[in-house]
Amino acid sequence: MINFLFFIYIGIIFFISIIYIDLVNKIYYYDSYIHFTMYYMLGVFVLFQEKKNYLLKLILTLIIPVLTEYIQNFIDLRRSDAIDLYYNYLGLFFGILTILLIRYVRKT
Repeated sequence: MINFLFFIYIGIIFFISIIYIDLVNKIYYYDSYIHFTMYYMLGVFVLFQEKKNYLLKLILTLIIPVLTEYIQNFIDLRRSDAIDLYYNYLGLFFGILTILLIRYVRKT
């Protein structure tokens, strides 16, 4: 079930990354928070995965931010942004770090 949710969430990230909504202009100032939060959740999801194919899912998770920003270069009314990529990876890092800290605290 968690694997299914993981891939559904990746699909949602791709969908949000490639569509253009007029709302984007209204939430422009929150863009960094949105990127951070989306990828924070992805970082959390990747550590809740079953051990099977764990490394593959981790690699996929690390490729997704670059891929979504790259794809945006080819979509009208969307643009790739290095700052978005920064917040994507920052969110991933803190999502993974949060779960690792929770696991560490539970062990001690």
